[in-house]
Amino acid sequence: MLSDASTLLASGKGTITASSDLFYGGNVSNWIKLANSLKFRALMRISSTKNVMVDLQALMGKMFTSNADNAQISYLSTQPDANPIWETIVDGNRAEYKINSVMVEMLTSLNDDRLAIYAGENASGNIVGKPSGFGVQTTLPNEDLGYTYANISPLGEKYLTATLPGVLMSYSQLSFLIAEAANEGYISGGITSALDWYKKGITASFEFNGWGASSYLAQPTLDFTTNADARAKIATQEWIALFGQGFESWTEWRRNKIPVLAPAAESIIKQIPSRLFYPTTESSLNKENYDAGVQTIGSDNLTAPLFWQ
Repeated sequence: MLSDASTLLASGKGTITASSDLFYGGNVSNWIKLANSLKFRALMRISSTKNVMVDLQALMGKMFTSNADNAQISYLSTQPDANPIWETIVDGNRAEYKINSVMVEMLTSLNDDRLAIYAGENASGNIVGKPSGFGVQTTLPNEDLGYTYANISPLGEKYLTATLPGVLMSYSQLSFLIAEAANEGYISGGITSALDWYKKGITASFEFNGWGASSYLAQPTLDFTTNADARAKIATQEWIALFGQGFESWTEWRRNKIPVLAPAAESIIKQIPSRLFYPTTESSLNKENYDAGVQTIGSDNLTAPLFWQ
């Protein structure tokens, strides 16, 4: 479908009404880049189950080239057309939404300036995160554990802004996917190209967040010289850059299992879910196909692996 879309858009037939296009204002060239970039992402998602080398290589030079190409929605300053994060936390007065300790600890260990963008300061002027999962058996707020409204940091100001863009796909993520493809030998360039695209991905993420990446990239520990080290660092940086894009971050983590994450502390199941349940309407209104789908993946459980995992 993405191939068909790209071909149809490139044919020059038809138009896109600018006032109806919330992504690109009618710019067909940008839509072609998006179709190709989404196709690259889809191919990488199934790369462990199918040889996608020829298709990936054919897309090079036809996709996003900078943050200006990002597919993102520009939200307005008031609900119901503001960013849903702002609508929930700020307008909805839901102060219990806080930064996670995994992200805080990871960015701190990497001397990553994005921490000050992703998270705000707590009442003591520090950035402190909370592990996922407490609050099921453990009552929160909890003074003994230190998990209180005052002690745990909120999201950063940028991510609590009504007009924060909603990102469908970014140049940053595409760069990391290209870096991974080069490192795995799916496209030409090898580890040298992988390192270059990896740095482009980091730079694009920093720029999206209003920072320059030169000082960060100067750290020797961010470089890599082996395929295994590259695999870990590329996936980790992609996960960091997908902050604010929860579903996509979860999807990429399910694909590569990097970085190492633990299940929620008080979860009922003892592993991170690999999928969502089918809607109950499927079993009641579409039982034949529901049963076939369940048989294909083994069960309608949160831990059933999908075909590309």
